[in-house]
Amino acid sequence: MFKEELADELGKLVGDVGFDYMDAESFWKLSSKLRFLHLIPSSDLVWKLRSIKDEKEIEKIAKAAAISDVGMEIASDLISPGVTEQDVKAELTEELLRCGADRVAFDIIVASGTKSSLPHGGPGNRQLQAGDVVVIDLGASVSEYSADVTRTFFVGDKVQDKIEKVYKLVEEAKNLAEEHMMAWVSASSVDRVARQFIENAGFVEYFVHSLGHGIGLSVHEPPRISPNSKDLLAENMVVTCEPGVYIPGQYGIRLEDTLVIKKDSAVRLSKAPFNPYTH
Repeated sequence: MFKEELADELGKLVGDVGFDYMDAESFWKLSSKLRFLHLIPSSDLVWKLRSIKDEKEIEKIAKAAAISDVGMEIASDLISPGVTEQDVKAELTEELLRCGADRVAFDIIVASGTKSSLPHGGPGNRQLQAGDVVVIDLGASVSEYSADVTRTFFVGDKVQDKIEKVYKLVEEAKNLAEEHMMAWVSASSVDRVARQFIENAGFVEYFVHSLGHGIGLSVHEPPRISPNSKDLLAENMVVTCEPGVYIPGQYGIRLEDTLVIKKDSAVRLSKAPFNPYTH
């Protein structure tokens, strides 16, 4: 019914109208009814407009980030030997909704043990064990606007020294990159700050993804913060910063926050603590 009404209204117009996304069936149905109007794919323009948020949009993302922070604090309490990855995911999903999220922004990642070495390792029935590394990536959605937060936890009170060193490396790389974030800075240069720091420590081959991305109505939006990005950061863009080091078949460390770009800095909207030890 909506498509029919839309076609009737657009049919009264003359000229070009841009659109972001439309399935093929809708496109052909609308096109067949529009005699004097041309539908023009305009996703690049729409993405550009969406990349800069207004104050109300930032408020919604900030609320989603605050709920995500609560979820991450609960995650720290949940992680203990014998609990399964699926148990943690189920509890976190319920808690995000209880805390005010309209929905979870994406399928929550709970990856423990060697699975933590996979950037997007999904949860299974594996039970957590003392000494495990556990990567948790979660986000709440509020009024369709999302946040994205990742923390890495250690099960128990001790992990290998080399794992602690990599955690500190990733945390410092993240801090350095965020210090470089501000309006009119190239996204690729922000990625380069973190990647160079990790390279200097001898781990760059294990940093296998981009540093970050825009976030808002979609979890992944422009700008893309990557080595080859052509994007410039602009005031009121909302982005993530998520360096990671993944040692194949052993463990992975990733830390991520959602930030808003300002004229001379970037401000974290997510504020969950960086304390990898859970008990």
